[in-house]
Amino acid sequence: LSVPADAVGVRIADESEVPTDRTFRDAWRSDGKKIAIDMPRARELHRERLRAARAPLLAALDVEAIRADEVGDAEAKSAIVARKQRLRDVTRLPEIEAATTAEALTKVWPL
Repeated sequence: LSVPADAVGVRIADESEVPTDRTFRDAWRSDGKKIAIDMPRARELHRERLRAARAPLLAALDVEAIRADEVGDAEAKSAIVARKQRLRDVTRLPEIEAATTAEALTKVWPL
């Protein structure tokens, strides 16, 4: 077993304690007795994943917006602006804060 020299609070956990779902692995915390998911950290990880997933969608909409500008289509441009705003708002969905379990949080995927 290799433990980094700067590690603090190290505890060898029994395999049965380790969650099988590794989606929020970076949010696992041990209270000294069991491993649990730190939900505030899991929510932030989920928001980061949403941001990464929406980035190419926003980039594609940027191209559509430029094309709408080029042809002077104000109606299309307005619709694109609204779609972009909906994508920006996905990280502020109340369902993210309301999720009390990792399972509930993973279900919040509006993209």
